[in-house]
Amino acid sequence: MFVYQDAATDGVTLPFETEGYIYDNGTLVHTTGGIGSSAIGRVEDIYNDTYRRIKARDNWSVPTESGFCFDGGIVTGSSTYTEEVSQSFALMPGRPALLVIQMRDAVDADEKTPLTKTLPRLRAQMDRLPAHYRILRQGKRTIARMDAEEVLFELKEGALTSYRFYLLAPGDKSTLAKPHTAIQLLLGASSPDLTPEHATSLVDETGALLTWDTLLNSLRLRPGAVSRQLPNAAE
Repeated sequence: MFVYQDAATDGVTLPFETEGYIYDNGTLVHTTGGIGSSAIGRVEDIYNDTYRRIKARDNWSVPTESGFCFDGGIVTGSSTYTEEVSQSFALMPGRPALLVIQMRDAVDADEKTPLTKTLPRLRAQMDRLPAHYRILRQGKRTIARMDAEEVLFELKEGALTSYRFYLLAPGDKSTLAKPHTAIQLLLGASSPDLTPEHATSLVDETGALLTWDTLLNSLRLRPGAVSRQLPNAAE
C-alpha cells in the first residue's frame, strides 16, 4: 500500500492519497482512497484491518457471509467505516438505456427529505426540456423490505418517447440492512448523435413499467448479510 500527497501548499494541511494492491486466488484487487492528516498515524492499522478481510469471489456466486461485495471480491465481516455505493448499468450498449443505483448509510436528515419534497425540482427539470411530459405513476411502495417512494415520468418529443423513473428509500439508521437507496431508470433520451429511431425507448409504456417493477422486485436482502449488520446488503 502507498500513502502519499500529490501536492503541497504552505500553511495548508492537505489530505493524503492512498493506493494499494491485494492478490488473492488469482485475482488482483486495486484500491484507491484518501485519509486525513489527523489519522495518518493510524493509517497502517486502518488499512491492515480492511485488507486482511478482502477475499476474491466469483461475481456469479452470492456470498452467505456478512460483507461488502464489490466487483470480483468481498470485504468480509461487520462494517467498521461509513460505506457508499454508486453503480450504473448500461442495459443495452449503444442505446440510451441506463439503470443507476446509489446506496449509503441512512442518517436522521433522510427522514425529512422524501421523494415527494423533491418532486417540484424534478418537475422544474422536466419543464426545461423541449419534450412534453406526464406522470405515469407516483406514490409509495416497498423494496427489499424498505419503505420507498417512486415517481415515473414519460416524455414525448415528436417521434421520440423516453421514460425517467425515480425511486427513493430513506432507509433506517438503526439497521445497516436498510441503507438510504436511490434508483433511477432512464429509457430513451434525445441525442444529437442518434436518430429518433435509435434514441427513442425500445419499450412502450407497458414494457417500461414492467421493466421497472421487475428490477425493483428483484432487489432482496442477501442471505447472511444482516446477521452481523453489514450495510448495502441488498443486491
